[in-house]
Amino acid sequence: MHGVPRQEWSKASDGFNESWYRVAAAKALVFKATERIVSNQPWYQGGYRANIVAYAIAKTAHDVNARGRAVDFQRIWRHQALDPAMEEALATASEAVHEILINPPAGISNVTEWAKQQACWGRACDVVLRWPSAFLKDLISAEELRDEERYARRAQRELNGIEAQIAVVQAGPEFWADVLEWGTQRKLLTVTEEGVLRKAANRTGTPPSDKQSSKVIDVFHKLRSEGYTGELSLGT
Repeated sequence: MHGVPRQEWSKASDGFNESWYRVAAAKALVFKATERIVSNQPWYQGGYRANIVAYAIAKTAHDVNARGRAVDFQRIWRHQALDPAMEEALATASEAVHEILINPPAGISNVTEWAKQQACWGRACDVVLRWPSAFLKDLISAEELRDEERYARRAQRELNGIEAQIAVVQAGPEFWADVLEWGTQRKLLTVTEEGVLRKAANRTGTPPSDKQSSKVIDVFHKLRSEGYTGELSLGT
């Protein structure tokens, strides 16, 4: 599951889909690009780069969200790079937050400590920047982002269901009969759970649907947590 905590995955596995990983990869690209951008600025004299980078990205996200828009991370992932407009935007944000970070209020001399204070972030939020018009034009609407996320979750649910159905069928009725017997003897199954396991254990009927198969896999993991030692060979 590529580093995703199993507890989070089990709660909403359809949310950890191909789109989610692309966005995560794109955000990593943004972070690396911002490090490079800051290092190449004529005003940068060294030091505090981590603070500047974090604040620049956060300031950009804050102002984008305030406009009801979103960065098109899918586009960044497709290109495997930031376009010039976004690089210009991050350079703009970097210079602005740099000035805030190196000019703490009286009584504070440590820039790193100043960066941790809510007052510092408040100043960054309040500063008004002239964002590049091309950058603003490339932003997508919040509705476009929601549509994209809904589509990705729906596609992942379908894929998860198909994979679950394959796993159930390949494990075979005998395996599921053993799971059913183990869970029934220990009174660990609900009526619904017993029903889907009986469907999977049926040697003559039609196999469980993709939705039913997903439930079968869920029940299997539940019984494993209760002490069932049978192994499902498909790597679920």
